[in-house]
Amino acid sequence: MWGETVDNPHRNARLFGFFVVGVIGVWLTINMLSAWYWSLASLHWPTTSGQVIASSTESGTTTLGDWWAPSITYEYVVGTATFRADKIRFYLPLLRDQASADAIRAPYVVSKRVTVAYDPANPGHAVLETGFRQGTWKPTLAAMLFWSVAGILLYDIVHPGMLAARLRPALRKDEYVDEDSGDQTEEVA
Repeated sequence: MWGETVDNPHRNARLFGFFVVGVIGVWLTINMLSAWYWSLASLHWPTTSGQVIASSTESGTTTLGDWWAPSITYEYVVGTATFRADKIRFYLPLLRDQASADAIRAPYVVSKRVTVAYDPANPGHAVLETGFRQGTWKPTLAAMLFWSVAGILLYDIVHPGMLAARLRPALRKDEYVDEDSGDQTEEVA
């Protein structure tokens, strides 16, 4: 298996694809696990009172289309130190419509008093909405998709031709295999 020389003309392309898909999968997994960790940890953080000092909706355009994101800056005091932060929640993707971004931003108007949860080990690390929110499953699904594609590419690299043989369509109805010789022939009508 590993020591055999097998004719696989697309091996380098598949290795490159496996590397690219694998790197994206690792990046998505790290981001997902980080969001999960901080979402869970924030449930146990102490809270303090803060005040919103800036509130807006940002927008932009990528190759995938237009996006919007709520942008909130708030100030809070822990002990004798004053901190500024801008994290609303730990997983907040770019949104595809302005109304959704405005709905998230709406409760956080300038000068409003807010409850801020902060990391006791690093009080500069804070969030307004603790725990998991709607949509947290999306990066998990994306990571699973990339790992599945990476697995298929790896299988095809290690077992060249096996995947194509398994995915080949069944023989046409007008063809049959001669069981004695194994030859494929067409029926004559």
